[in-house]
Amino acid sequence: MSFIFLAGVTLVLTINGSLAQEDITEINVIQGEGLASPLIGKNVSVEAIVVGDFQGKDKLNGFYLQEEDRDADNLPETSEGIFVYDPGELGKIENISIGDTVQVTGIVKETFGLTQIKLSEITKLNGTASSYQVTVLPVTLPAADTKYFERYEGMLVELPQEFIITSNHNFALYGEKTLSPSSRLPNPTSLSKPGRPAITLQALNQRSKIILDDGSKKSYPDPGAFPLTLRSGDSVQGITGILSFGFGEYRIHPQSIRNMSVSNPRPDKPESVGGIIKIASFNVENYFNGDGQGGGFQTSRGAKSQAEFERQRAKIFDAITDLNADVIGLMEIENDGYGEFSAIRDLVNGLNAYEDKPDNVTYAFIDPGLQKLGTDAISVGIIYNSQKVVPIGTAATISTGAFSSRNRQPLAQTFEEIATGERFTLAINHLKSKNPPWTGRCGR
Repeated sequence: MSFIFLAGVTLVLTINGSLAQEDITEINVIQGEGLASPLIGKNVSVEAIVVGDFQGKDKLNGFYLQEEDRDADNLPETSEGIFVYDPGELGKIENISIGDTVQVTGIVKETFGLTQIKLSEITKLNGTASSYQVTVLPVTLPAADTKYFERYEGMLVELPQEFIITSNHNFALYGEKTLSPSSRLPNPTSLSKPGRPAITLQALNQRSKIILDDGSKKSYPDPGAFPLTLRSGDSVQGITGILSFGFGEYRIHPQSIRNMSVSNPRPDKPESVGGIIKIASFNVENYFNGDGQGGGFQTSRGAKSQAEFERQRAKIFDAITDLNADVIGLMEIENDGYGEFSAIRDLVNGLNAYEDKPDNVTYAFIDPGLQKLGTDAISVGIIYNSQKVVPIGTAATISTGAFSSRNRQPLAQTFEEIATGERFTLAINHLKSKNPPWTGRCGR
C-alpha cells in the first residue's frame, strides 16, 4: 500500500453520472441502526461510489462503497458505507477504482462483526447526467459510547486529532498500530484500585483507541506497512481513510496521513548505571526450535515454519549480542530440557557461532539437572558469559506453593566473577499472566 501525505486538505470525491435503476437498496437501509444488518441473508443491489480499494487476496479481497451525499438519510445511527467482499475478483475484471460509481449485487452478511455484501454481480456506471460527491466526515475520540463508531462503519472519514501510538503489538504480523488521543493509554490498575474505578477507566480506554490498519493480509511485509518506523509514544495526525471493524476492534484503513512524527526517539544506548557486571532479562517470545534438527514445525507455539524460526532466531541473536550482558535471564524458552536438540542449547550454540558476537564472550547455559523445569510449555532459563563468570553450586528451583501445578517454576543460580571472586545470586521468574475473557484477534 502506498500513502499520500496531504497538506491539511479535506478529500472530496466528485464523479459524473449514474444510471437510474429500479430495486436499488440504500446502504443505510442495509446497515440499519443496530450493530448488525437487518437484511442478513438477503440478496440486494446497491449503487454507490467506491471510496476504498482493497482488491486482491493479499489485501482485504474487496472494496468499500459509500452513498452519495444526496442519498444519505441523515439518521445519526445508520452508516452510509459498506464493505463489498469480492473473492472472485469481479471488481478487477470491471477495472474499478476509487471514485467510480458502481452497481453491485450480492448477499448481505455479517463477518466477524462487519456488515458486508458478498459480491455476485458488478457494473461500472459511466453516466454524465449530474455530479455526485462524498464528503469526508470528521471522527474524534474518545467515543461518546460503544456504538459511536458503528454509525461510520465502511465510510470515508478523517481523524483530525493528533494520536499517540499506544501499542505496536500486532504491527509486524498484521500491520496494525493502536492509536489513542493525546497520550498512551494507562493500565487501569496502575492508576486506580481494582473494582469500579479500574473498570471505569478501562471503559474510557476502550472508547479512546482505534487501530491503524494497513488494509493488508501480508505478514512481515518488506518494506514495512508505513513510511516511518514508529514506536510507542510517536505520533500521527490527519488520517483520512475507511473506518471499519474486524477481529473485535474498530480500525481505520488509511488513504492519507498528513503527518507522522518520531516524538519518542529510541535512545542510542541505556544510561550507565555503573558496576562491573551487566545482568539483563530477555523474553525470547516462544523460542521453539522444532525437533532441533531443522524440522518438526509447526510446533505448539512459536514459529510456524523453519523459515519463520530462522527469522526469529536472527533477530534474537542480534539483540542478545548487542546487549553484551554477562548474565541473562531468559523467558519463554521452550521447556524441552537441556539435551542435544533442546531449545536452550540451540540458542547458545547459535549465539556462539554468530558472526557479530563480541570476541570476549563465550555463552553457556545453566542446567538444573532436571528433565524439564516444571510442566508448562515454556520456562525460564539462564545463559551467561563463561569468560566473565562461573556458576557456583547447583541451580535452585521450587515446585510447591505458588509454583505448583500449572504455574511456571523459577530458577536461581549463584555466580562468581572470575576477576574478583565476588559472588551474587540471580533468580529469574516469569509469572503467569492474569486470564480475563479473551477478546483478541482470531481467524487470521
